[in-house]
Amino acid sequence: MKRKLCFLFSLLCLICLNRQIGHAMQLSSTQADTARVLQKVTITVLDLGSSKLLDSVQVTLGKQAKYTTKGVVVFENNEDSVVILTKSGYGRIGKKVNTAVMTVRLMKTADAEAGYLIGMGLSQNTKSMFSGSAITVSSEELRKVNALNLVDGLKFFVPSLIVVNNNNNGGNPNTLPQISLRGASNLPYTVTANATSGVLAAPSQGDYIAAGIISNSTPVVLLDGVQVSLQTILDIDLNRVTSVTVLKDAAATASYGMRGGNGVIAVQTVRPQSKLAISFTEQVQVATANTASFKALTAKQKVDIEKNSGLFNGVLAPIYQNRYNKAYQNNINTDWLAVPLQNGVGAKHSLGLSAGNEDVVYGVNASYNDVEGSMKGSSRKTLDLGAYFGGHFGAFSFSNKFSYLGADVSNSSYGSFINYTKMNPYWELNDPYTGKPQRTVETSGEVTFLNPAYNASISTKDVMNYNRYSNFTNLNYILGSGFQLNGMVNIVHQTDELDYFLPPNHTVFGNITPENIFTRGLYNYTSNSILDVQGGLRLQHQNSFGKHQLFANVGQHIAQTSSESEGIVVAGFATDRIGDIAFGNSYATSKPVSGKIVTRYLASFANAGYSYDNRYQVDVSGSVDYYSGLNQAAKFGAVGLSWNVSNEAFLKSVKWIDLLKIKGSIGIAGNQAFLSYLTRTTYDYYTNQQYVPAGTGVGTIGLGLGNYLTSYGNKNLRAPETFKQDVGVDAAFFNNRLVLNLNLYKQLHNNLILPVSTVGSTGYQDFAYYDNYGEIANKGLEIAAMATVYQAPKNNFKINIIANALHATDEITAAGSYFNDVNNFNNTTAAQNTAQPRYVVGESPYAIWAVPSLGLDPNTGKEIFLKKDGSSTMIWDANDKVVAGSLMPEWVGSLGTDISFRKFSFGAYFNYQHGAKVYNQTMAAIENANVNENLDARALDAKRLFGSPTFATTRLVASDNKIQCSSIMLGYKFPKTFAEKINAKDLGIKLMVNNAFEVGGADIQRGIYYPFQRNYTFILNANF
Repeated sequence: MKRKLCFLFSLLCLICLNRQIGHAMQLSSTQADTARVLQKVTITVLDLGSSKLLDSVQVTLGKQAKYTTKGVVVFENNEDSVVILTKSGYGRIGKKVNTAVMTVRLMKTADAEAGYLIGMGLSQNTKSMFSGSAITVSSEELRKVNALNLVDGLKFFVPSLIVVNNNNNGGNPNTLPQISLRGASNLPYTVTANATSGVLAAPSQGDYIAAGIISNSTPVVLLDGVQVSLQTILDIDLNRVTSVTVLKDAAATASYGMRGGNGVIAVQTVRPQSKLAISFTEQVQVATANTASFKALTAKQKVDIEKNSGLFNGVLAPIYQNRYNKAYQNNINTDWLAVPLQNGVGAKHSLGLSAGNEDVVYGVNASYNDVEGSMKGSSRKTLDLGAYFGGHFGAFSFSNKFSYLGADVSNSSYGSFINYTKMNPYWELNDPYTGKPQRTVETSGEVTFLNPAYNASISTKDVMNYNRYSNFTNLNYILGSGFQLNGMVNIVHQTDELDYFLPPNHTVFGNITPENIFTRGLYNYTSNSILDVQGGLRLQHQNSFGKHQLFANVGQHIAQTSSESEGIVVAGFATDRIGDIAFGNSYATSKPVSGKIVTRYLASFANAGYSYDNRYQVDVSGSVDYYSGLNQAAKFGAVGLSWNVSNEAFLKSVKWIDLLKIKGSIGIAGNQAFLSYLTRTTYDYYTNQQYVPAGTGVGTIGLGLGNYLTSYGNKNLRAPETFKQDVGVDAAFFNNRLVLNLNLYKQLHNNLILPVSTVGSTGYQDFAYYDNYGEIANKGLEIAAMATVYQAPKNNFKINIIANALHATDEITAAGSYFNDVNNFNNTTAAQNTAQPRYVVGESPYAIWAVPSLGLDPNTGKEIFLKKDGSSTMIWDANDKVVAGSLMPEWVGSLGTDISFRKFSFGAYFNYQHGAKVYNQTMAAIENANVNENLDARALDAKRLFGSPTFATTRLVASDNKIQCSSIMLGYKFPKTFAEKINAKDLGIKLMVNNAFEVGGADIQRGIYYPFQRNYTFILNANF
């Protein structure tokens, strides 16, 4: 019912807008075309948002071109009837000359303060006339916070952008963060994926369709209006980004149809200037491991714990004595945590060049970024090249941009950091005779302990590379009377290669028995590619008449992706030195794997915005989408309203109020984060057997090949929907020295596409079948404030403070039988020494589930649990689990300040969270530890050690309230007299520290497989 009402309201608003357009056109048609008889035409040009006069606007009437002075230009004895206005930073517009005195308003397009970005599904608009919820951040502001990572910089300004850096992967430069906007929109892919569903084993890093399925709550990412993967955005040169816009509510995202449900992150890159300009940036970046959360035992502490455990009595006494001698007599105390670590020193070189005139512009950009991680051998090297050419001739304009993006990725051959936390400090790293890493550190009877650092001394390899080529062409034609026709086409081809080789002497094969010696060694090679073609056509209208302002946008967007992947895993290598796949002697798996997936998407969209007297605004938008993963069209729409209270007569006299706007929106967007072939029934073939006709003794080639069902198609699948409701207030006071923003939102993600459980009696259990069911609700409050607390223009002394906060909740509001199957699996089959998730109606998908603990029995050391019936027991039962907290904080946000004084600048930026809980897996690992492995020093205070196993218990659920200093920045801009000595327009240096320190948080190890990093960056920037 809500959906029908929403569409009816949208239709009504569109009818009203069409009547306004028709009325305006009727008025203009009744006026005679007097341009040919006018001897003098005076044109005044204003900024649409501020109504300020615009200078240096190129105004072309026929073959005659002039520039505005104090916002005015005059033509005499010109018989042409269409005038075209052009100014850098503003959209080109054409108007019909029908009066001797004209006023034309230009709208900003690239200015970060002027609203939100242009995409093929989004009309241009200005912030003061837009009723949706959106935030635009300039690249300059982003680089103040983080010059290395766009997402880490963006989350400071957008509190509802939740960025989760996996605690296992830490600061690994080759892993992606998990991001979401305003909460979860689906269950994790690892929960909903079916093993037989046929997804590509290793899709390309440029495959945004596959990336959206695997990270199904991630917002859609656009680069200059073209959908790309999150990895692509993180790899491009941040210096060529001009702004990033985050679109959140229905009014801002409904035009994106199936792509808008999770929100949109739109990145706009720098366009060349119409004059000679050169920019150069040199950057040195150092990454150091932050291992403060790891507290390894010393050699003496470890042998004391081993002695007290009582496990080394009797026949094991000689083993303990040998370890004791090494620790106490030989004073061996190896710092294993330092073995795989380094101070990663990298550099970034960035160059941009542009030139041209008012009619033609061209430019090139080049960047090479060498990111060295804090683990030895870990790096990510990217090369970003681009060439741009564009121009305009009268009413026609064009641009073409060719880009290349390549990456060479290397993961550390030292392996996972966790292996070094388990190495006992009385073991030696190097062989005492050769001085090289020894393979075996200790042999105790039949048990051999191996050195993980040895793997780095042989030909271990874990590398990846990709090459991405793209070409973007945009054409625009001004039809006149406020109409423009725009078309674009973008073609991308990317190829990826992954090589993973474990030599036969790798420690992973250390326990191979002699009869299996020829199975040692492993080579995994994967090659994949994607061809992506996107295009669109859009008709745009912009008009103002009297107190009325109108924007309208209608068009189509089309896309096709073709993704392929081939993989082979070979085992059995004779020697470490021959690391070529051809020298393996057998398949490690039954056979090579390959796959190809083609998706097609077509969207027809429309949106319109109307403003009366810059006081009342209405936005209407909608989209009809056709997707190859569905058999039916998907329809979406939204309505937004806003009221500029500050422009009312009763407030215009209040000088200290600059802006007071109340806004709201309601509508439906969609979600494309599901496998694209679930409507089709699929089969696979028995390739290892074939029907043999009786009496022949041989198979018939091409005949008699059996197949089996892998998935059963559901032809009635519908697109998942997100019903969004927003209400907010924007305010600015005291000449914009205090800016406030408040947004209340509620979202309901329904019609999720999830697996359907089948009972054994049907005979179908090992194939995939999906249907629409399940709901997840998000609701929250966003608050943001920015204030200039002190300003002295004489010394360029300025102090700004920014603070924002998000209070949000997520809740599962509807479920199905598959939820019960997942919960039962997590309670019975999954490992119980950690907190396994459960998905229950009325609870958060981020809830921590554990059995209530009443503490430890002081006599036996055993834990006492509380059962659901209120009784106590010492027997742990998964059925007694309760919600012990949520991984998501109740409040999360940022606060910071930036200060400028003369030529100096300083900034300090913090992120905080409150109300989050975490399961203390560090203490759980200590209580479940193997005495032969080293322990964290927290074991000295542990109340349980080497006893009965510890399963998920509320005793180990800890608060994770913390404040993190995400960035400290100090900059200096050299005087112009100094810059001119090297013929530079300006010259500046900057020093930044990211992830400087952290206060609070749970007492746990952070960065299990790869430590978190502290980054130091020195930047030299010059413009010529």
